[in-house]
Amino acid sequence: MIFALATSLLILTVLVLVMFILTKGSRLKQWIVYLVVPFLLFNIGFSWHTVHEMLGQATISLPKGKFDVMSVSKNGEKLYIVVKQQEQDEPTFHAIPNTEKNKKQLEKAQKMLKKNIPIKGEFTLEQSEAELSLYQWDHQKAMPKGSPNP
Repeated sequence: MIFALATSLLILTVLVLVMFILTKGSRLKQWIVYLVVPFLLFNIGFSWHTVHEMLGQATISLPKGKFDVMSVSKNGEKLYIVVKQQEQDEPTFHAIPNTEKNKKQLEKAQKMLKKNIPIKGEFTLEQSEAELSLYQWDHQKAMPKGSPNP
């Protein structure tokens, strides 16, 4: 949908430029140039900015305390994690430091998430570098049968 918007704006720009070329020598051309071209340039720039904002960006800050791991991803040299903290209602998208331990933890998390195993995690500071610690959440121990719902 977003890319359809960007493509349609580019097609509109090309069509307007073709229209300018075909109407050369007309008085109307001067007014169209002064009104339409700035409007088109504004719309193209605004749409480009909107597309990038809608795609989203990872935050560099790390989540505080313990959190539920929703998704993990490795994109080249960058490591990403989507987490849901207990005190927040929505998940957040974080870029994490690219260390060997974090890579191993993400690979372990990917395998566990594919098997639908709930994962909890937290960040610890080791040697001035944030390290991800993941562990399997034992839901049977945390919420045994017969216990009242929270």
